[in-house]
Parts: sequence; structure tokens; C-alpha cells
Amino acid sequence: MQVSTDRRSHTRIGALAGNGGQADRIPVGRAAQPDDVVRAVMFFASPAADFVTGQVLAVAGGAHL
Repeated sequence: MQVSTDRRSHTRIGALAGNGGQADRIPVGRAAQPDDVVRAVMFFASPAADFVTGQVLAVAGGAHL
């Protein structure tokens, strides 16, 4: 999964962010935004995750390989 940012709008991410057809394949219907990833990182860095060990969290909007 790639994240849409202003710096990458000229790449394939631009097509995802602009809903150029690829975003329709992601169940949430859009490319990931930086805040989507930040919230996941903040959870793992917070005391709320102090009992979580050895996990992988896919921040992918429901998309999978």
C-alpha cells in the first residue's frame, strides 16, 4: 500500500488519490493518507499497546495482495 502525499502527486499515487480507477479497488475507496499511518504508529507507541507483542498491522484500507 502506498500513501498519497502532495510530494508524490505526479506518480502513480496521484492516480490513486485522484480516484483514477485504482482507488475503486481499495475497499475504503481511497488511497491512504499520512494521517492514516500516523494513527497506527501512535497506537503502537502509546501505553494502550503495552500488552501487544509481535503484531503486524496492515494500514491498507482493506486491500490485500
